[in-house]
Amino acid sequence: VNTLLGESGPQVAELSKEVLELSKRLPASTTELSEGLYEVISASIDSSEAIGFLETATRSATAGVTDVKTAVDGITTVLNAYGLSAEEGGRVSDIMFTTVKRGKTTFEEMSQNLGQVIPVASSMGVEFEEVASAFATLTKNSMNTAMSSTALAGAITELSNPTSNANKLLKRLSGTTGGHLIKTKGLIGTIKELGQASKEELIENFGRQGARAILI
Repeated sequence: VNTLLGESGPQVAELSKEVLELSKRLPASTTELSEGLYEVISASIDSSEAIGFLETATRSATAGVTDVKTAVDGITTVLNAYGLSAEEGGRVSDIMFTTVKRGKTTFEEMSQNLGQVIPVASSMGVEFEEVASAFATLTKNSMNTAMSSTALAGAITELSNPTSNANKLLKRLSGTTGGHLIKTKGLIGTIKELGQASKEELIENFGRQGARAILI
């Protein structure tokens, strides 16, 4: 952590003291917290916000039955992709827990698979709440977390390409492109428009997993 920060002795000593204090209040060892802190700093969270964020992630890890490092990874993946501040960590964690509650996934599975879909989703203006809602729906309907991530990423990627056959299909159905429709109606609204197409058309343009995600 000291190497990453390039901080002076007193500042690092203060971080060490705060980690020790956290270990007394939370069900995590100093080793686990230190490893989590390393991940927090690696994710470009400012040192002044690192301990507060680490506490949020540790509580998430405890409630989500996973380790601190995994919780930090999942939450910071979302923060960095959407350009959110560390203060938004609690909100992101709450959304992930809501997804776990409504779907059939775990906090750990989400953390491990979000990296595949979040970058493309954020670049298209798809809010994290919508991505999480899609995860809940898909996993509840027998598509595992990894498959859901692959299907969503593939579908959004196809819709982001204005010359793709998938976009041509959507334009025929709705009169506009995927990029425009996502901005006006969101991801769920766009999927509803695609629901007008036949199963065969969806498989041809989005593949079997993508078509299944849309039909669900």
